Amino acid sequence: MKTGRIPLHSFATSTFWRSSFRHTSVATIAALLQCPAFFCGCIPIGPIPIPAAIHTKGYEADALDLFFFDAEGRLDAYQQLPAPARGTPVYGVSSEAAVQLAVLSTRAGDSGAWWDLASYPQLCKYSFRLADESPEKPLLAGEVRLQPGASRHLELTLHPLLTCIRLCSVSCDFSGLPYAGTPLLSDKLYIQFAGTEMHPLGAGDRAPVSWINDGEADSCAVMQLPHPEMVLQEGTGAIGPERVYLNRSFYFYPGPRSRLVLSGSIGEDYCYYPIPLRGIRPGGRYDLHLTLRRKGSPDAHTPVESGTVTIETLTVPWSRGDSKNLSL
Repeated sequence: MKTGRIPLHSFATSTFWRSSFRHTSVATIAALLQCPAFFCGCIPIGPIPIPAAIHTKGYEADALDLFFFDAEGRLDAYQQLPAPARGTPVYGVSSEAAVQLAVLSTRAGDSGAWWDLASYPQLCKYSFRLADESPEKPLLAGEVRLQPGASRHLELTLHPLLTCIRLCSVSCDFSGLPYAGTPLLSDKLYIQFAGTEMHPLGAGDRAPVSWINDGEADSCAVMQLPHPEMVLQEGTGAIGPERVYLNRSFYFYPGPRSRLVLSGSIGEDYCYYPIPLRGIRPGGRYDLHLTLRRKGSPDAHTPVESGTVTIETLTVPWSRGDSKNLSL
């Protein structure tokens, strides 16, 4: 295989075969895929159909890009297939040398980005971008090692990298303070250090490689996104002792500095509540209920004092968890 070129059998599977796999038997696919090797006069590469149960956990996808790699990390085969219906397996094709499969969701027909792909490390440099994301159809990724042998079945669940933070409710309990009963006039909600680019594949912890809203909300940059409401929204208005139910959702790639920020006026003072989002993971959904107990910080960069906010969190729905109280 020449560096910078997808092998001929990979090219065949990424064009004609992507529309035919769903309607062709495994035996027929295996026989037909011998043709490229025969016509180019090479030693037969021995393509092997691999039944793959690929689950998207209820998320929608137009198509799937399948990448097979050998033990040296070199690209063995590539196909783009229509996303399967729930419970329906797809059939990937590789040679016996393939030991790893990586899968990314994509738009049907959008395979031109892979012409120069030659290896797994090269694919690991590929990034999902917040500008390409939609809360209704998040980008998905997954990878799995293949078992040796000519007859291989595999099961793989694809996951989004987007994290959803849902601010469910807020109240202000300023009991015993000089400004007790004074409401917070919230004018802005946003995600601070919201990840805008992240690598979906590879070992190690996932962390964004770029972000937005470094401290203050960057409305000019945010408005360049197709869905600016994912990281910046208008405030909630007056928040007092009576709990206000909001159900505001934010979507971004999480990082160690990511925070949910509420800002607004309490009397004559303008303040910020940067809420640390510790322990959140890509693909998670987290419900927050906040109780503000004193004035926040004078700027978006300064953490609030301990005891300023009480947070009740619930992780839903992909991994169930008990709610818990955290005091900042």
